[in-house]
Amino acid sequence: MTAKVNVFIPVGESLDVPGTRKASLAPRLRSLKGATVAVFSNSWQCMTTIADELCVRLPAEFGVKEVIKYDSPLTLPMPDALMRDAIARCDAAIVGMGT
Repeated sequence: MTAKVNVFIPVGESLDVPGTRKASLAPRLRSLKGATVAVFSNSWQCMTTIADELCVRLPAEFGVKEVIKYDSPLTLPMPDALMRDAIARCDAAIVGMGT
């Protein structure tokens, strides 16, 4: 049996909503080669499996220098200290929420 993996590349959208600040998108990396990538997981079993797989595949297939996995509380936002750590150490982030 051949496994098939679909990779979705979301593009950010920015809406003009009166009374709100319009957020800008971060510039895209030219390549993941040599980058440090954060993988945020909300600790659901399926997201844990995906995050573990990303930790193996990103370096092997895309030349990522380091993958740092951050586990966030299941139903709460990421603690500020972890978010600051990721901002300081990482070039890109993958945010996943498994259900």
